[in-house]
Amino acid sequence: MITFAAIAAAGDVNVNAIAPGISAALLATVAGLLVAIPSLFGYNYFSTRIRDATAELHVFAEELVARMGEGGGGAVARKGVR
Repeated sequence: MITFAAIAAAGDVNVNAIAPGISAALLATVAGLLVAIPSLFGYNYFSTRIRDATAELHVFAEELVARMGEGGGGAVARKGVR
């Protein structure tokens, strides 16, 4: 942005004047992409793992509730105490 402001103020486009600014902007873009792309893959990987684990926990909870409901009274009923 500083480079473009200097060009606007001077009114003259000189390659030697804009090259360092453009170079810095391109390096910042490359650095951003080097961080963003692996982060995206990591996010998708962990998001999928969390979604799968959550689904397994829901199935486990439903099976646990169903088995607890089948007992009819649990350990107390099996001992003969009513």
